[in-house]
Amino acid sequence: MQLNDLNERAAYAVNISDLFSLLSIGFKSPSRELAAGLWDNSFFHDMNACLESLGLDHISYHPIANDADDLYHQINQEYTRLFLAPWNEKVILTEGAFLHGKKTAQFINESALHAEQCYRHSLYLFEEKGALPGDHISVEFGFLAFLYANLGLALQAERADLVEKSQQAIQLFSQMHLQRWLHSFMKSVSTETSNTFYQALARIGLQLDNLSILQ
Repeated sequence: MQLNDLNERAAYAVNISDLFSLLSIGFKSPSRELAAGLWDNSFFHDMNACLESLGLDHISYHPIANDADDLYHQINQEYTRLFLAPWNEKVILTEGAFLHGKKTAQFINESALHAEQCYRHSLYLFEEKGALPGDHISVEFGFLAFLYANLGLALQAERADLVEKSQQAIQLFSQMHLQRWLHSFMKSVSTETSNTFYQALARIGLQLDNLSILQ
């Protein structure tokens, strides 16, 4: 996508931030608020607005449930089966263990420690600190949402120094983390689940290869 001026680039950055924020929510342990947003379609309404603004394909999602409470129990059950079943999870949610095996220490491994170093350097405080490892897919998405939001603000303020700082942080974290495992992770989710919500998230995730770092 050709971005012609600072306002367009700022809007593009904010839309990427919003997209990553929604993906971060999608890969957290399901909440009733998420289920309500899926039931009334507000979650994918916002998601598709982001996708359209970024030139990516819309995602169709139609919940198969009696009500939002039933939907919550469905996605919670699938989240547990897919990601949390002890020693039998189908897809691993943390970068280090996904790449190097299930026996990788959850909180003290190279990927998690480097990710947390990046968070401290950028003054990013994630609310699940202590509950989720720094290399959890939801936390990594949340951090990129934070960085792209900062990039948008820097572009709006015409602060070249802050634009450069944000771009460098995005590029470093993308190369050292998500680019190493995101595509394989999303392919695994797509293969291992028939649940329509997680299938939709995987289809979105597989489109992220089409996003480029803003210059």
